[in-house]
Amino acid sequence: MKNFKIFLLTFLLFVSHFTHSNSVEKIAFLDLDYVVKNSNIGIEVIKKIDSLNNKNIEKLKKKQNQLKKLEDEIKKKQNIASSEEINKEIDNLKKKIKSFNEEKNLMVSEYNDFKNKELDNLMSKINPIIQEYMKKNSIEILLDSKNIYIGDVNSDLTEIIINEINKIN
Repeated sequence: MKNFKIFLLTFLLFVSHFTHSNSVEKIAFLDLDYVVKNSNIGIEVIKKIDSLNNKNIEKLKKKQNQLKKLEDEIKKKQNIASSEEINKEIDNLKKKIKSFNEEKNLMVSEYNDFKNKELDNLMSKINPIIQEYMKKNSIEILLDSKNIYIGDVNSDLTEIIINEINKIN
């Protein structure tokens, strides 16, 4: 029994020395949102997306103001005009509001499709650059910094990747 305890203790000490993992895999991280917002090509894409969004907002504001004016006119006529005439104008206003909402929903859908297409296109241009950098520097795993709690500053490749993207584009 005494020999067994000595053997077990020796075995545990021996095994505990070899449990440390000496990983040779190089892991790094980057802030992909920051890369998109600060690389030259990303800035261009964001400008295109924002431009379309601003145009859509302006169109919708104009139509919304027109509907508001029409509503105000109906309210002013309410005491003067006949109820039949007011009801016709209210029905007409409801139709215009319904049309406005449909147009707004279509605009939002088209905007989202455009945005997704542009971002996918951007990522298809950025990904080969990132993969080439990883290959050159023997990086096996690259994580997005949103998923990293804490890491070595030397493992953050954000600025390096932005510079690599800007060199090519």
